[in-house]
Amino acid sequence: MGVPITTTVPSPPSCPPGPHAYSDAQTFPVLTKAYLQLSQQVRETGLLRRTPWFYALVGGVLAIGIAGCAALSVLLGPSWFQLLIAAALGILFTQVAFLAHEAGHRQILAGGPANDVLARFWALWRG
Repeated sequence: MGVPITTTVPSPPSCPPGPHAYSDAQTFPVLTKAYLQLSQQVRETGLLRRTPWFYALVGGVLAIGIAGCAALSVLLGPSWFQLLIAAALGILFTQVAFLAHEAGHRQILAGGPANDVLARFWALWRG
C-alpha cells in the first residue's frame, strides 16, 4: 500500500543545572556572569534610583492637560472639534495609565503602601 511511516523521538535537550547547583559566582555560566556584571554596573551608576520629582512633574502636567481638555470641551460645545479633544484625552489618559502602572510596580515612592495608594489613585482617576 505504501511506505510505512516511522517516527523517532528525539532525546530531550540537556537542561542546565538547577538554581542551587552553583556554589559561587566563579562557576556561573558566561551569560549569567555577564548579567550580574551589567546589573551591578547599572546599580552603581544610579540608573535604578527613584525619581519622585519627575513623576510629580509628569502628574502635574497631565492634570493640567486634562483640565485644559475639559475646559476646551465645555467652551466648544457640540462641534466636530470635540474629536480632537477626545484624541488628546486618549493620549493623556494613556500616560495616566503608565503612571499607575509604575506606581503599581512600586517604582515611584520609597514605601510600598504609599505606592499602592498612588497607583489606586491614578487608576481610579483614569476612570
